[in-house]
Amino acid sequence: MPFDIKKFESLNGLCLANYVVEARRGKITESDFLPYFKSKAEAMDDVRLELAIGILAVIDGPESAHTIAKYIEHPNFNVRFVAIKSIKRLAAVDAIVMRYVVQSLLLHANDNRDLAYELRDVPDRYADDEARQIASEYHSK
Repeated sequence: MPFDIKKFESLNGLCLANYVVEARRGKITESDFLPYFKSKAEAMDDVRLELAIGILAVIDGPESAHTIAKYIEHPNFNVRFVAIKSIKRLAAVDAIVMRYVVQSLLLHANDNRDLAYELRDVPDRYADDEARQIASEYHSK
């Protein structure tokens, strides 16, 4: 099923959630969804933002990962939860994502109950030399 932006914008509640679950089963490409997300994210309510980040999580692309990483310190718990769980599932992260992860870990360094604690093993999964350097600096603190 191709992703229908008009449907995503018009549905609410359980109907919206069910639509996103179905849409995620199809092939949504970064080039199809990311420009829409970037243009509309600021205006989205938290529920729609949470679901949109969930869509980005199933899109395999570095730009999607970079976008998701921007939300790991979002004020809404559910948005933050989806962003953190999405980053945590990545096999390896590049320098852009690593900066967000390390910043969050440092911000919550003394609180292992914070959601950011879920990111604690991400610095060990670097995708490039720059990310490795960022992770190394983090581990040396």
